[in-house]
Amino acid sequence: MESQFWNGAFSIPSVRNFCEDIAEELTEGRNVIVLFPPGFNADDVWRSIHNCLYRKDQRSEEREASPQAPTDIHSLARWLAQSDSLSRTDSLSNLVSNSNLPDVVKITGINDLQSPDIARWMHAIDLWADNSKNKKEIGEKWPRFLVLLPAGIMPFKELPGSDVLLSLRWWWGFPSSSELRLSCRELRYSEDEADIAWKESLISGIAPGDLTLADALWSNTPQDYEEVVAQLAGMKRTGFENDDLSKGARNIRRGPRVEQGDDLPITLIEDWEQGRIIGSYEFGIETHPVALARHSLHDQLRHRMWRGQAQTLLPLIDQVRLSTCSKLARQFQTDWFDKLGPPIIDGQINHSELNRLKASPLDAEYGYLDRLARSKPHELEKANIHPGQIKTASDVRNDLSHYNPITWRDFQGFYRHWSQV
Repeated sequence: MESQFWNGAFSIPSVRNFCEDIAEELTEGRNVIVLFPPGFNADDVWRSIHNCLYRKDQRSEEREASPQAPTDIHSLARWLAQSDSLSRTDSLSNLVSNSNLPDVVKITGINDLQSPDIARWMHAIDLWADNSKNKKEIGEKWPRFLVLLPAGIMPFKELPGSDVLLSLRWWWGFPSSSELRLSCRELRYSEDEADIAWKESLISGIAPGDLTLADALWSNTPQDYEEVVAQLAGMKRTGFENDDLSKGARNIRRGPRVEQGDDLPITLIEDWEQGRIIGSYEFGIETHPVALARHSLHDQLRHRMWRGQAQTLLPLIDQVRLSTCSKLARQFQTDWFDKLGPPIIDGQINHSELNRLKASPLDAEYGYLDRLARSKPHELEKANIHPGQIKTASDVRNDLSHYNPITWRDFQGFYRHWSQV
């Protein structure tokens, strides 16, 4: 079944901008080669780019790559015009202008060819881009090529480099954690609120930088850490089976922040091609979570799960605390902490916390509120406070404060109490 998450993926700002930038480059006359990480289905990217080109009045078509790659610029022009009758003596301008060609040609099937022919296709496109610089000879309206390739299809050093009329792009460093969180919230009416919040916490913590992984976690959502490990380890991704996370990826815990439009670091090209690394705006360059699961690097993977939960739950936990203090102040006046008993630590009054409460009766800490919920539940109920709300919120907060991710059951229990605050 097609995922609702993937359907809305191209409204994510960084994803939308990526497709629009490619369409803009093509419109301006550049040929574009785009590389995608392992396991990525680029068909939806092409549809998005095609729609962008349509809005720019650019006619685009798909053409299947021939098994035998063109060996020179004239052969490529004859393949493009789908004619063997064109003479080598004709100018390239005549070859192109007499064929009623589209503005943009997306070449398909290159990744199904043998390595030598893939390399020859890349060379032909490089020649095409180089020849298209001379507008006096070729005219103003030469078609531009778009090629979408899986990473590692050929050695990076053999790929054409970016030039005046040729752009080499990577799907890298997005979507961000914040974008994934907002994408989950756009679907909040499609499922139970607690389910959406749980998915949001998993996806925003584990999947930033990998839209395919985010979609997988949305469609088949694990409910505890063990299920997270099992699902990630079972994902069909290349590069992990016999890999030792070489070239430094094992030691990447938090790299530099990845800004929008940043190039993939050359030193990490191979790690990216093999799916060993991931990058996002908030968390920088990291080891890919699938690689962490495959190699049982549990401390790092637990942290990924924890940070998503912390982003989602800590603001809600604080809402419970503030709401509790407000209700106590309304019921027992602003000196409610004197009437219910002051905060205690090691059997003694905690004067620093007491002074803070005197300055602001909404500034109680969870340890104090939790003690009241357990020792004076009836007093809290007079203020329309359910003691279980405090206990549950306090337990979840304690887990998160010790960097321990919680299970779906505990998450759901807290969320149910929070929704009643």
